[in-house]
Amino acid sequence: MLKTLLSRLPFLTACTSLVLVGALAGACDSGDGDSGDSDGSETGELPEVDCAASNVPAFGELAAISSCTSCHSSELSGGDRAGAPVGVDYDTYENAKANAEQGAVEVNAGRMPIGSSLGESDKEDFYLWALCGTPQ
Repeated sequence: MLKTLLSRLPFLTACTSLVLVGALAGACDSGDGDSGDSDGSETGELPEVDCAASNVPAFGELAAISSCTSCHSSELSGGDRAGAPVGVDYDTYENAKANAEQGAVEVNAGRMPIGSSLGESDKEDFYLWALCGTPQ
């Protein structure tokens, strides 16, 4: 039994470390119920949109797509993609639709676009398109 326990020690140590990190992170909460991130940005959450009360743009109307395709294009490879994962593209409707929700998370968190930013109107249009049916 001791031999089995010792063979699992690295795994147990790693798990214990993760539990402690989680506990310490929770200890930093101010206790007021506000995480300081009321809009969901920087956390990887989807932004809130009101699909019923908004004019949802079509894919071809999105100004933000040109920022996306400077890296996220199926026509680019290697270093030209600037680290964009292969297959995460926005140069065709089908590709953009497949990546729409995750793209909204990344933009909302401020992780995309890298090296530039989108105007609030462009962000809102992208969120509406990505989260309200991705109209073509």
